[in-house]
Amino acid sequence: MSAIQRRHLALRALASLVLLALGAAAHAGGSYIEGRIGAITLGDMSGTGIIDSTIGFARLEGDVAGHLSYDDTLALGAEFGVDEVFGTSLRISVSLDGFQPDLSNANLAADLSINGVDVPDTPDNSPLTADAVSELGLDFNHRTVIATGNVFFDLDLGAVVPYVGAGYGVLLVENANQYETGFVAHAGVRYDITPLNYIGVRLTWFRGDGPQDDTGVNFETFETQALAVSIGVKL
Repeated sequence: MSAIQRRHLALRALASLVLLALGAAAHAGGSYIEGRIGAITLGDMSGTGIIDSTIGFARLEGDVAGHLSYDDTLALGAEFGVDEVFGTSLRISVSLDGFQPDLSNANLAADLSINGVDVPDTPDNSPLTADAVSELGLDFNHRTVIATGNVFFDLDLGAVVPYVGAGYGVLLVENANQYETGFVAHAGVRYDITPLNYIGVRLTWFRGDGPQDDTGVNFETFETQALAVSIGVKL
């Protein structure tokens, strides 16, 4: 099976989870919408590729291999789900989480030229600040959205509801040439402050294939850990 076929299959699987969540609403105890805000850690990313990009009127070309490190940054999320599916402790949801990566530094080994002229001070596996990477005409801080379909198991302790969950998602990066997919895992707790409102805390881990940057760099993996607080409304 080709990479394109695998991605199409993954996208169909996610679409099936979305349809399952919508269909389960007819056999659930209730539904909810939730908003989240928190901190997300984007794991270090490594990749190789052939760069061919434009800086103003100049053309930057060459081979590059690199290792990127990122600072923690703000993440926002939204979720729709249904509780007590078929009268059980299962909960199904679809969610979107977005953030803007914040490059800290990069180690690059590159052989670059500008308009056919070799760049004399091209770094060779030396640490560069985010500003220095920008000066080379490279940008690795692009808006990212992770769309996931999730299944949770809720442990109902009255007003307090601890839970664990897992799911499958699609990684959408602003500067990527195509979407990638990955797995997600959750652990958290919700607390009912009224019969119709709750607050909560959630820890989420996502791991998937790395995107192909539009500069031509192919990243190996994409992994995040996020800790967020949430507020929800039961419908």
